[in-house]
Amino acid sequence: MLIDRVLSRSLKDRRFGLSLIIPVRRIQIKYEKLVRQFKEIEPLYYYPFSDLHITIFDFVQGSEQYRRNQETEMKCVEAAEKALKSVPEFDIEFDGIVFQQRSWTAPGL
Repeated sequence: MLIDRVLSRSLKDRRFGLSLIIPVRRIQIKYEKLVRQFKEIEPLYYYPFSDLHITIFDFVQGSEQYRRNQETEMKCVEAAEKALKSVPEFDIEFDGIVFQQRSWTAPGL
């Protein structure tokens, strides 16, 4: 079985990155119920609901080498705000679960 040592809490997570995300709030009850059921089968690390999100775009992929830089981060925020001004509001529907070797995801439509 493969377990990320950082996520299993045996190491302090020193990774940083910069991503455009959408917090996911409306599925909290369903998510927490699903995680409880999974933990009964396989007691691994599961994202706490507070960390659950949809990643739209990674400006900088999370790594230990990335060092925060306010100027770079502000340029990314400005670029995202400019790009999103022309995007109309939309809904996302989750449809099923995809299992992979190290993770599972809920695909959005």
